[in-house]
Amino acid sequence: STGRNFQIMESVVLIQTGGTIDKDLSCSAEGPSFVFNQSAASELLARVCPGWGGEMHTACLKDSQDITDEDRGMMVELITQTPEGSRILLTHGTDTMIQTALFIASRVDCAGTGRVIVLTGALRPAKFRDSDALFNVGCAIGGLNLGAPGVYVAMSGAVLAGHEASRDAEGRFVRAVGAPRAAAPSEARLQTQQETQAADSSQEQAVEQEPEGSQLGPPSKTTLNVNACLLYTSPSPRDS
Repeated sequence: STGRNFQIMESVVLIQTGGTIDKDLSCSAEGPSFVFNQSAASELLARVCPGWGGEMHTACLKDSQDITDEDRGMMVELITQTPEGSRILLTHGTDTMIQTALFIASRVDCAGTGRVIVLTGALRPAKFRDSDALFNVGCAIGGLNLGAPGVYVAMSGAVLAGHEASRDAEGRFVRAVGAPRAAAPSEARLQTQQETQAADSSQEQAVEQEPEGSQLGPPSKTTLNVNACLLYTSPSPRDS
């Protein structure tokens, strides 16, 4: 529902690490140069989702080629401090994004904690008119909404599990040849919906099949037993 989607958006935790997406052109006496600006993703989210006020942290402000394992350790620390079930958007430079995704996946128990982590960035600064930043952040938000717990990379119009991601000769993010595919993102949710709908349908059929006279007096022991079995075996409703 729309209300639930806004709840998801409001709960997104944003972690900034630098990268091209957050660069801006600065002019000084020495000439123009690139400097890191405030989080582009936070500005984009506020623009397309008014009222967004999610939690935001800065792990570092570096070109991804300069990011060290110590920096990645800080990212992991920030991630593990979030509540279980958090949806985490991590902006990162493109050169070592996959390396960082693998580092995080090897140190964060996403399956056990229900965390969904999506790394994204841009090939051109978000301040540039022809930047791919908005498109990539949008893909990342889709991954956060639909993804099963895990670590993903959202770039080049694709959301890939960290271990699936690779780059082709033109620098586009693609699925690595021979990489095992991750489970379908919404498979578990779809199965839960189907089970719940099947249980509801069974209960309705049981009520419809009761003799008309059964409503005139106390229910029989058979009816009570059938209803008890249905209530015992029906899965409790879950968020889809």
